[in-house]
Amino acid sequence: MFKDSDQQHNRHAVIEKKVNELVLANKELAFQNEEKDKRAAELIFANQEKDKRAEELILANQEKDKRAEELILANQEKDKRAEELILANQEKDKRAEELILANQEKDKRAEELIVANQEKDKRANELVLANQEKDKRANELVLANQEKDKRANELMLANQEKDKRANELVLANQEKDKRAKEFILVNEELDFLRELFKK
Repeated sequence: MFKDSDQQHNRHAVIEKKVNELVLANKELAFQNEEKDKRAAELIFANQEKDKRAEELILANQEKDKRAEELILANQEKDKRAEELILANQEKDKRAEELILANQEKDKRAEELIVANQEKDKRANELVLANQEKDKRANELVLANQEKDKRANELMLANQEKDKRANELVLANQEKDKRAKEFILVNEELDFLRELFKK
């Protein structure tokens, strides 16, 4: 009877030990499950954060792609504009070369005009000197003519004086001739009278 009682006690002890071990195991499992649940929640949250971050990255990438397309279009526009500017600059360079050539031609023409003007100025100076010489000669001729006119006037006055003197001499000679005739007549009359007296 005691033997059965001991066996029964031992079985209870084993069962109780086993129960305690199971309880501990359940607690451990429960703890592990809580940890797993906690870890799962953290993983879910982390995955949600990752998904959210992934969506943000997707949106950011889409925005980047959109921005990249805009930049590509902008770069294409810039390239087009750059080509237009290159063509415009080439046209400007061509125009600048044409202007340079035109200015060189103008400078050459200006130099030719300067030389021509210098030649004209030289010729003008020569003409001025020639005209001055002519004016000097003309003045000399004017003075000479004035001197000639003065001399001619003097000669004219002298001739008028000579003519007047000649007229006076003619009159005087006429008076002498008249006086001589009268004297001859008187002498002839005296000679006649003498002859009469002689008879």
